[in-house]
Amino acid sequence: SFLDLARESLAEQQTRAWEQHKANERATRGTGQTGALDGVPLALPALVRAQKLQRRAAELRRRGFRLAIDDMGTGYSSLSYLQRFHYDELKIDRSFVDDIPSNSNDAEIAATIIAMAHNLRLQVVAEGVETQEQAAFLAEHRCSYYQGYLFSKPLDAAAMTRYLQTTLAPTDSTDAPASH
Repeated sequence: SFLDLARESLAEQQTRAWEQHKANERATRGTGQTGALDGVPLALPALVRAQKLQRRAAELRRRGFRLAIDDMGTGYSSLSYLQRFHYDELKIDRSFVDDIPSNSNDAEIAATIIAMAHNLRLQVVAEGVETQEQAAFLAEHRCSYYQGYLFSKPLDAAAMTRYLQTTLAPTDSTDAPASH
């Protein structure tokens, strides 16, 4: 779940994020997968209290967590936050993904956010991906990651661990074709 830094104490945030990190680490052990699962998305309305949040974000980064701007393109999204905070990724709000590729405005906004993120050397996560057409559009524009019902319904930590273990499990070498 998303961490709203304005509502929780830093200790609560760190404890919850650390527990999720350890669950992800256990689930991906031996799969070759890395920290993409260790993001801590920040809801943009929370960024209004900038100085306090800058200290909290810096502390989380010192502890090894990746930070993401959540709901990019909506509400309080201001490009000035990209200057003030050091993020690892932007998350495109699902409202811009819902009507891709049929709504050219939404498609252009999503493509622009992806291009901007890459120019800033950030990863991009598209939220709310539900169709193959949306996934194809996002892949064509080099979106880094996707979230949505096309891949899985929302899962609690235990279900996510099982899902990752089954989908990322190393393949059995007996299934590979014999080399001659």
